[in-house]
Amino acid sequence: MGPWLFFGALVDLENHAHYAVTAALSFQLAMQELNRKNTFFGTPLETGIGINTCTAVVGNLGSRSRMNYTAIGEGVNLAARIEQLTKHYKTPVLVSESSKQAADGYLIGKWIFRLSAGWKKPARLFQPLGLVGQLPADQLSDLSMYSEGLEAFRRRNWNDAERVFSELAERSGDNLTALYLDACRRFRENEPGDDWIGHLLA
Repeated sequence: MGPWLFFGALVDLENHAHYAVTAALSFQLAMQELNRKNTFFGTPLETGIGINTCTAVVGNLGSRSRMNYTAIGEGVNLAARIEQLTKHYKTPVLVSESSKQAADGYLIGKWIFRLSAGWKKPARLFQPLGLVGQLPADQLSDLSMYSEGLEAFRRRNWNDAERVFSELAERSGDNLTALYLDACRRFRENEPGDDWIGHLLA
């Protein structure tokens, strides 16, 4: 788990979720540029960023012998789990539903995941794509197709979902597209249980 960054603490910051997403996407662009220029490491450097908007206890916490400026709370734990899932799904930035709602100005694509063991319930996680009005037409078209595939997936219409995700994979496939494509084929053979709500089974 990497370092924490807090937006909106200790000094109040209006629209802090927007700035958090901006920082995350800017950092990923900087990493891409670093990997393009620097061949010293042999393999590209990769990072995952998880963002959650919540109320938390923030400050110097610990004992007299060891104090640390940090945040604690259930929402902080959720952010940590989201960060872990960026590695599992190979998606550099993921945000919670609360951050999606608070990140004004960003277009954020939608997916549903089951969180790792120990979390109370499935949670909706989202991938920020960029500022509204600044995304190219082909990316918006892909997002529309992705939404079509997800709708068929949630209805358990595996054939239609597979058709959409297969076409999308040929156009501009990413790891999430491949995961849903694989899930369509698995679920056709073994239907998920009655408690399934449209999420990928982690």
